[in-house]
Amino acid sequence: MTSAPLTASPAADPRAPEGTHTSIAIIGAGPRGVVALERLVAAVQEPGFRGSLTVHLIDPYVHSGGSVWRSDQTETLLMNTRTCDTTMYPDESTAPRFPIPASAQTFAQFCEADGFEIDDFAPRRQHGRYITAVREQALADAAALPAIEIREYEGSVRDIERGDEDEQLLRIEPRDPSASHIGIAVDSVIFALGHLPTEVGIRARAFQDYAAVHDLAFAAPANPLDVDYKQFLGREKVAVQGMGLNFYDALGMIVEAAGGRFEADDTVPHGLRYVPGGREPVLVVGSRTGMVYRPKPDTGPNLPKRHRPTVLTDEVIDELSGRVHGIDYEDDVLPLIFRELTDALASRGFTPPEFDDVEAELFPLGRRAVSAEDAHARTVEVLRAATVRSMREPDGRWLALFRALTAVKDQVNKLAERGAFSTGSYLRDIQGFLRNALASWTSGPPVIRGQQLLALVDAGLVEFTGPGMYIGKDVHSGRFLVHAGGTSAHLCDGLLMAHLPAVDLDAYTSPLIRSMVRRGDVVNARLATPQPDDAPATGSIEVAERLFPVTAAGDAVADRFFLGVPVTAAQPGSAITAAPGTGAPLLRLAEQAVERLLVAEGHIDAREETLSAFATLRPEPEGVPLADGEELDLRPTEPAPAVADPESAPPARGVRGRFLTVDGDLTSLTRQLIDIESVSGNETALADAVEDVLQRCDHLTVERDGDTLCARTSLGRPTRVLLAGHLDTVPVAGNLPATLRVLNGVEELAGRGAADMKAGLAMMLQAAVLLQDPSADITLICYDHEEVASELNSLTRIAATRPEWLQADFAILGEPTNGGIEAGCKGTLRVIARATGTAAHSARDWVGHNAVHDLAPALQRLADYEARRAVIDGLEYREALNAVGIGGGIATNVIPDSAHLTINYRFAPDTSPEQAEEHVREVLAGLDLDIDVDDAAAGALPGLTHPMVRSFTDALRRTSGGDPVVEAKQGWTDVARFTQLGVPAINFAPGDPLQCHTDDEHIRTDQLDPCYRALESFLTGR
Repeated sequence: MTSAPLTASPAADPRAPEGTHTSIAIIGAGPRGVVALERLVAAVQEPGFRGSLTVHLIDPYVHSGGSVWRSDQTETLLMNTRTCDTTMYPDESTAPRFPIPASAQTFAQFCEADGFEIDDFAPRRQHGRYITAVREQALADAAALPAIEIREYEGSVRDIERGDEDEQLLRIEPRDPSASHIGIAVDSVIFALGHLPTEVGIRARAFQDYAAVHDLAFAAPANPLDVDYKQFLGREKVAVQGMGLNFYDALGMIVEAAGGRFEADDTVPHGLRYVPGGREPVLVVGSRTGMVYRPKPDTGPNLPKRHRPTVLTDEVIDELSGRVHGIDYEDDVLPLIFRELTDALASRGFTPPEFDDVEAELFPLGRRAVSAEDAHARTVEVLRAATVRSMREPDGRWLALFRALTAVKDQVNKLAERGAFSTGSYLRDIQGFLRNALASWTSGPPVIRGQQLLALVDAGLVEFTGPGMYIGKDVHSGRFLVHAGGTSAHLCDGLLMAHLPAVDLDAYTSPLIRSMVRRGDVVNARLATPQPDDAPATGSIEVAERLFPVTAAGDAVADRFFLGVPVTAAQPGSAITAAPGTGAPLLRLAEQAVERLLVAEGHIDAREETLSAFATLRPEPEGVPLADGEELDLRPTEPAPAVADPESAPPARGVRGRFLTVDGDLTSLTRQLIDIESVSGNETALADAVEDVLQRCDHLTVERDGDTLCARTSLGRPTRVLLAGHLDTVPVAGNLPATLRVLNGVEELAGRGAADMKAGLAMMLQAAVLLQDPSADITLICYDHEEVASELNSLTRIAATRPEWLQADFAILGEPTNGGIEAGCKGTLRVIARATGTAAHSARDWVGHNAVHDLAPALQRLADYEARRAVIDGLEYREALNAVGIGGGIATNVIPDSAHLTINYRFAPDTSPEQAEEHVREVLAGLDLDIDVDDAAAGALPGLTHPMVRSFTDALRRTSGGDPVVEAKQGWTDVARFTQLGVPAINFAPGDPLQCHTDDEHIRTDQLDPCYRALESFLTGR
């Protein structure tokens, strides 16, 4: 391994012909890095190539295929693509500029010598050997070329800085810890980064700490090669969170660690039985959605003809992408998907199924299920049917669905890449649900993995919880508590989070990425959306023209090229492999990066098509499926025979009023509400805007009393849920209009009322507008004058004049609770204590009597007061007795003859206002003061045992995947008013209560959709 000193300028290779010399670093020797290397070697062989290159290839596993594909890893880890679906060399479908070497082999051709068939799922280390062979062939070819030299480094790049001549100075840390750091200087850098390790997340860190205290086994999300599976041996039960491909890898690794084995068994349909090694734990397996990753259909050596969309065509994609306000998956895309699938089945000779039939086939446990009865038995049934089906001759019906779903995945990802979805729909439907669902249908594991899983089930070593898996801590046993929905609970002495770390720029532990973030060399990409101002961060690295990193200053860096996972959201085709004949993005993008680099450095001439990304994409040839994991692929397709009429597509979900748009994007809706100033007494404009939206909803009856609105469904449901939120805010403090910002990696929406309570109002308004078929009737009350004296609160008037508006079985008040439940509330009492004196000139104070001084003993008693901490239903309500105002005096030269002290008592809900008044008088007993009650309002008991409260708690648990936070409400809210009316109520909404009334009032936007999902689940029963 050769290197250059850190401060050296790149020197021309003495063997090279005269001309420009360029030094290039490739960081990463996995598939992308080696493809880029191979293309550079091919480029210097192009006629007309000028000058010379030095290429530095850097990776801790540079000689063995990179960290994921290490050629020395265990045979247990399998590829999830067949050997025939992978190549490292371009072909005609990728339209390469540079020559394809005569020695080029696909993975299937490479594997043939080792006895693998083209439809086998080879071990990952076999692919590592293939990557190594491609790299070694590139080295051999380069050795015969005077214009290129390749240097390899077995290490990691820790930092890149700019030199005096704008060269890039790389500091390399060798993999060998005893070796010294190495410095090299280069002109351009290709970042061929794969999955990067991340910091343990907040939730995982809490589990990690809990495991350390209680001697439990724990593994955070990680590359399977980096997990210690032996720690789980000898444990009784291990919770496994995740049912995707990482889960299947974990199964194999645990079996290997335990020394178990699988044997053929013709007595069971899946053909295998498991012989334990003796120390295997029982695996309690579940996930948020419970989607079962079914094995890929066995197509044999003959690849199926690709499905050409007839409904979700490119023309329809263009129309949907052009909608100014964005589209909603459920209303605009899902109906088209089901039509596409039914048409695909019909075109293959199958009876066109009904919507419910297709839904049942794709979602056997229920679409967006949050729990499932008999989850274990039903999951096993689905898995067994899919596995046995894949073991036999190809199932024509499922194969037709598989082909159509693969095409659907392409089309949906085109919409996502173009930013067609509203922010709310993308986060909720695409990222939060559909991506996982599509992967479970089209990117399942090899059939052998399904057979092995069923053998482990038969051995009693796997139990499925189904969807809605909850993992918590059981403090009594010191174990993890696991259950899903209404299923029985499991106490586990281990937890394996079986999924890869998320793509998260701010959480990467790579010293290189961290230093680049710190300097502003890279920034977090924003979600492509029709509302760019409201677009959240994706965690990916922002790139321009698919390749060039964008700096914090907004500049694209032309001598740095990013390929790979950290820019998944910005680059189409994030597959880790490339299928031959498909125009694979991995190959095209690497070629484009090399071509643009060499053109910029003057080594080759530019072509017209080089100037625009993906300008020469060709239609994909028929007969080849997508590479596994390939998501955002922009391959154009031929026009379909039948083109769906865009006008026939369902209308966009939601309501667009004159002032507000309610379409599922809660960040946008909250911002709209904040921007309509509504300080107490000035609620009319906001009431007008909200009424305008509500009046456009046919399923709602809307009435108005002053600035208070009542919108109700009349569906004849057995229960009615009342959603209540106030329209007013405290006075503005220079914090309007709203601003969207990112601080410390967290997106926040700031502005008056953000927390108190425009976010809660947005959540409830969206529910009233969008939920047209809830399981309970809904009443939405938007009222005025909550932030002022209780007698001005419009609910007081409504309770007297329109009591039917407030009739309900349960009420939810949208005060901020950080997405948890704040139960009950404290009562409040305001009293005025008055002292009477005698006026006199301040120069002759002995003539008078100072009333202000008479307040001193009262102030001292309040200062010394120790407040009660009342525990009710397990919740602690901290009482508070304070002086909150003082006044008195006539003039600065007059002894005051009167003074008053305003005292506020916040009392626990087990105390009545009368008892509170009596208590204040006791505290001030013996003092010469007149005490009058100025305002009083009773509190509300928590009522956690009420069935509706329990039902809401269950909904929150289902949607959050964790145990809800339930706390005592320390302030007073209108929960107390509803309690007095006989309506049990809770406080629930996004937003931090501590932000209320502050000048920098803000909310975290990542609380909005989770809170809405919980409310939606409760109101729909799903």
